[in-house]
Order: sequence, then C-alpha cells, then structure tokens
Amino acid sequence: MIRINLLPFRTERKKENVRRQVSLFLLSLVLVLLVLFYYNFSLNSKIGKLNKRIQTTNNELTKYNEINKEIARIKK
Repeated sequence: MIRINLLPFRTERKKENVRRQVSLFLLSLVLVLLVLFYYNFSLNSKIGKLNKRIQTTNNELTKYNEINKEIARIKK
C-alpha cells in the first residue's frame, strides 16, 4: 500500500489562507483610508465655500448697515 503524506499540502494551504486574509485586510484598510481622505477633502471644500459665503454676507451686511445709517441720517 502506498502512503501519501498530505501534511505539506495542508500547511501550504493554511499559509495561503493566512496570506489571503492578510491581503484582504490590507486592501480593506486601504479602501477605508481612501474613503476617509475623500470625505475629509469633501468636508474641507464645503467648509471653505461656506467661509467664503459668510465673508461675502458679512461684507454685504456692512454695506447695507452703512446705507441704513445714511437713510436714518437723512430722515432726521
């Protein structure tokens, strides 16, 4: 009867499974980091746009307050 030793095959299969799991974990980690960087970039862009809008609105408010003061001065 021929005896076949399957131990090296099993250990290689286990090593391959471990490599596959580590690769999948690293790929998932990279994907999550990319999504987080994109989300951070998107939020920073929105914050910048809102800050510009706030500045523009404050400038308009200052201009209208000056006009309002002039109108109040003329009414007196």
